[in-house]
Amino acid sequence: MSIRLDERRYVEELKCLVADFRMWQDPLVPLPDGFDDALVQRSYHVFGQTSPADIIALAVRTRDEDLVAQGEGFISDSVSMIDDEDVFGWLFRMIWGKELQLRQQIADADVEDLDATFDFLTSACRLAAHVLLGWGEGDTSSAYIARLFLIEQYDEALNCILPYSNVSLNANETELVASDLRDRAIAAAMRRGETAAMEMKLHEAEGGLRPSSSEGSAAPDDGDENGVADDGRPFPQSDVLYLFDADHVIEAYRYFLDHAEADADGDADGDGELDDGNPWHKPDFVQDKLLTLAGAGIVEPLVSTALEQRDRDRLEAALNLLAIYRDIVCDDGILALPIIAARTLQDSDGLRPDADLDQRMRYLESSRDLRSSMAAMLLARIPDPSWSRKLAVDLLNADMESYARHVRELAES
Repeated sequence: MSIRLDERRYVEELKCLVADFRMWQDPLVPLPDGFDDALVQRSYHVFGQTSPADIIALAVRTRDEDLVAQGEGFISDSVSMIDDEDVFGWLFRMIWGKELQLRQQIADADVEDLDATFDFLTSACRLAAHVLLGWGEGDTSSAYIARLFLIEQYDEALNCILPYSNVSLNANETELVASDLRDRAIAAAMRRGETAAMEMKLHEAEGGLRPSSSEGSAAPDDGDENGVADDGRPFPQSDVLYLFDADHVIEAYRYFLDHAEADADGDADGDGELDDGNPWHKPDFVQDKLLTLAGAGIVEPLVSTALEQRDRDRLEAALNLLAIYRDIVCDDGILALPIIAARTLQDSDGLRPDADLDQRMRYLESSRDLRSSMAAMLLARIPDPSWSRKLAVDLLNADMESYARHVRELAES
């Protein structure tokens, strides 16, 4: 897979942000009206809806010395690293370094700093997706790798960008990359191969099935038979595929929990039933499908925790949310799902006029989780990569007006 990035344009915009931020800190002349607002907007344009952009925005709004120092430190380190190892090398260092730190904290049971490290890693993955979708020059490759970052399969994503980076590794890092990322790349390739084989088995078993554009999902061809009206909506086959996969995923997770409970009670013979050849009885296959239906936020963590704890109430809550997504797609189409899902957050306490900073930040992170998940879903399921990329960028930028405008363009085309 060839990856191309308009690195020159991105670096120019980053260096303009750096110059403006430093001018704001120490202006030699009076700054024009609206300079602060423009600086905040530029920070989100360059870094996306991520923690580094938040720090710069808060620094500009509050003039807090610690925040100003943090913002200056991040942009200075970023420019220095890009000058030495290019944009892909910067992204690789930022994400891989944080992942190593996270693993070390887990090994040391350092729970105090675990959440902060994980939050930064999630933010760094969104930043990588933002850069790839905004400045990548190949729709298909950019969309594919951006989605890997958005569903936090960053080991596979890092393997994709490493050959194109100018990253300089010392002997210890080289050995670690070779042993660590290589092994996980092999495991990921084996999982993709197994998924492809299962898709083919489904195709042969069902006769009328065909794979979707990017994930090989399968569903009957006739939309009317699956509850999707032939009303001229964009990408109707994507709607049919969504309904088919959602129904099977919901059924599969209930099967997994039933099997786990029976196994715990001694009523099942090991994992025999899970190896019966049915793709929908394969946990990895079903999880991959869930990630294409709802992304890595909200639903997937609830499902994983419920299965781990054998918590049927939690599982049903997660599957009920997925069923709501399924019904929205059935009634209004896959492109309407992000709009309607986003409205569910509008009653959040974080939007009340008297909300405190913690409430506002929780709302902000929840909305980012949702939009990132919806962007990953569209990147997986919309067959036209140029459109899936545009729509994903709108969601990641929290620009729902642009998203709605693009949806209208598609509906009218």
